[in-house]
Amino acid sequence: MRRIVLAALLLSTLPAAGVELHGIVTEVQDGDSVTLLAAGTSYKIRLVDIDAPELAQPRGKDSWASLSGMCKSKPAVRVRGHGRRPGS
Repeated sequence: MRRIVLAALLLSTLPAAGVELHGIVTEVQDGDSVTLLAAGTSYKIRLVDIDAPELAQPRGKDSWASLSGMCKSKPAVRVRGHGRRPGS
């Protein structure tokens, strides 16, 4: 089974860094943001060190399609938390 590992900035109410989640990506918002379903809970995840265009920007749909093809609905996604966005 192929595993996908995403280093991510957790946008949910999880402890800061060091969190690791295993689940399935249920939605891709744009080229650097996804929703992960892990243990019955949905988490909004923003990938770190990626500067992808928003959907309405040039190449935004291409960026979304690329990330979606890599990780949406894959059965074994592992997310390693690197912190939380301030204010989240």
